[in-house]
Amino acid sequence: MSNPFFTEFLGHMEARFREADRMMLFCHAHETPSIQARFIRQMAEHGAAGLILVPVAGTTREDLDGPQVRHLRDFPLVMISRDVADTDFDRVINDDELGIRLLFDHLYAMGHRHFAWLGGGGDTSTARDRERSFRQQMGAAGLSVRDETIHHGPTSLAFGDTMLETLLASSTPPTAIVCFSDIIAFGVLAACYRHGLRPGVDISVTGFDDMGAAAYSAPALTSVRVRTDLIGQRASELLLARIAGDRHPAVRELVPPELVVRATTGPPQDIEPLRCAPARLT
Repeated sequence: MSNPFFTEFLGHMEARFREADRMMLFCHAHETPSIQARFIRQMAEHGAAGLILVPVAGTTREDLDGPQVRHLRDFPLVMISRDVADTDFDRVINDDELGIRLLFDHLYAMGHRHFAWLGGGGDTSTARDRERSFRQQMGAAGLSVRDETIHHGPTSLAFGDTMLETLLASSTPPTAIVCFSDIIAFGVLAACYRHGLRPGVDISVTGFDDMGAAAYSAPALTSVRVRTDLIGQRASELLLARIAGDRHPAVRELVPPELVVRATTGPPQDIEPLRCAPARLT
């Protein structure tokens, strides 16, 4: 819940379940597998009709299909946002690889050739898929991925904020910073002003998810819009069908995202490596 993006699914799902005369309960697993496992067991044991799950970081196939979760074998479950490969449950997932390709093509077409990736680690499918797509786009464009190109950290404002100085101090500072999420990008934007950089003019910054706040940052953030409405509605329909007895093979559906170009991206400018204390704005 520290990432408001996930709450955007809830409204779309709750509205559909209310139409079906169903009440939706909510549990926050705090990215902790043990809390997730206990919650899933309690829902099954207490007669919940079904479950929509955003798997916590590090969730494996065995966590959902293994012998310790026999209570899930006939329990309607649909996963959204994050994927867990080779499971026998319905999954409705954003096409993260496409989203990064849209961002990269946009930046490359404006002339950017020096990129940095601020990623979210490797414990979720979203983080892995987005980074893999970034590496693929760099390779297809003939651009090398060096140690100073890729950086990992938590999905937090603080990570984006603290990383900008590191990027500016590198031997070849990036002209475009591609962030795993809007949250990280917001942190980068805050740091830009402390360093006297104008996002979209002196340096380009992109997010991913297109949270509601992205349109109201200063300047407004270029991002990839994850269709939380379509994902939430489709997941709800699949779950209601399973509850009603649908026994068709599990499906994995990719929902295409949309590129939303705003003011934080523009043609590249030459950025000198940071050699002194950051500028202070008054």
